[in-house]
Amino acid sequence: MSLSFGNAVHGTSNPATSQAVTLTYSAGSIIICDICANTGPVTSVVSSALGAFTRHTGTGGGQATDRWYLVAASAQTSDTITVTQSGSNFICVDAYEWKGVNTSSPWDAGGPVVNASPDPQSITTVNANAAVIAFFRESSTATPTAGSGFTQISGANFQLTEYKILSSTQTLSCTQTTGAGNSNGLILDALVADSGGGYVPYDPWPQSGPILSQRRMLGWLPSLKRRSPLWTPSYALLNPARSPPAVRKLDARSARR
Repeated sequence: MSLSFGNAVHGTSNPATSQAVTLTYSAGSIIICDICANTGPVTSVVSSALGAFTRHTGTGGGQATDRWYLVAASAQTSDTITVTQSGSNFICVDAYEWKGVNTSSPWDAGGPVVNASPDPQSITTVNANAAVIAFFRESSTATPTAGSGFTQISGANFQLTEYKILSSTQTLSCTQTTGAGNSNGLILDALVADSGGGYVPYDPWPQSGPILSQRRMLGWLPSLKRRSPLWTPSYALLNPARSPPAVRKLDARSARR
C-alpha cells in the first residue's frame, strides 16, 4: 500500500495552557501532532473521540518541540484534539493525517533526528517506501516555507512542517526556503508504508469464517448445557465442530452392573 497525505489543521494561541484543533480523518490512518510549546513540557494530547496520543519524540523542556501520534481505530468527522502544556504561554499545533502507514510499526529505524541546531539537517532512512516529515521551530521567521523538493503541510506562527515521499533508502537533507538556517529546534522522522493489505477494522460480528463459528457456538452454550450434563466449556472449546456428547439412559438393571 502506498503512503498518502490526508487532512491537516493548524492552530495557535498566546498565551494559553492548551490549544484545541478539529480534524477529520479515516480509519487506520496515523494522526500526528507537531507542537511548539513555550512552557513545556507538553503534558497531554487527547482526541475527544479516541483518547490519548502517544509521545513519539521531541526536545521536551521549557521550549518544547514535540511530536505525538495516534492510530485511528475508527473514522472521525471534526474530531477535537486538545494539546496541553505546563503553563500559560505561546503554543502552536499542526495536526495532520497519513494513510497507508504500517500501523503496527509506523516509524522508520533511521530516525528520529532531534536537535536545536539550525537547518539543514539530514536523516538516513532504512525503509525504501517511507515519507520523511520535517518539523522546524523558528527563531525569528514567522511564515517559513518548505525546502526544495518538499511539500509544505503548514508554515505559520514560527513553525514549519513539510514532507517528502521516498521510493528508495537515502540520506535526505531537510531544510527550508524562507527561513533557511533560522530554526532553533527540529524533528526529522519517517513513516513506513504498509507492505500488506492495509488496515482492516475489527468486525465483532463477521458474516463468515472461524470467528463466526466460535460466536455461534458460544451463543448456543446455554441450550447445549441444558441438553447434555456431560457438556463443559472445555469440551466445547476443544471440540468446536462436534455436537455435545450423547447421554445414554440407564435402566434399573444396567445401573446395578
